[in-house]
Amino acid sequence: MQQASLTALPLEVVAHVFGFIPSATLYPHCFLISRFCLDAVKNELEWQNRCEKELEVFQQHEDLSWFHTYRGIISSYSLHIF
Repeated sequence: MQQASLTALPLEVVAHVFGFIPSATLYPHCFLISRFCLDAVKNELEWQNRCEKELEVFQQHEDLSWFHTYRGIISSYSLHIF
């Protein structure tokens, strides 16, 4: 049986698969794998899904991507914990 490379899959498919990995596990480790994985992780639709599912945020912060909206909200949550 011949193995296929991860990069043989469409970027959107890989991004969707990464969407099932918890954010704490995914970020920032996935950035170290490859540029292809980095591009998949930075998929805005998946970060929008994370904002909606994990944080119950349904509108991105003005002038920010969904990824940066997520990071900003997570940062503010962690400041309130301490």
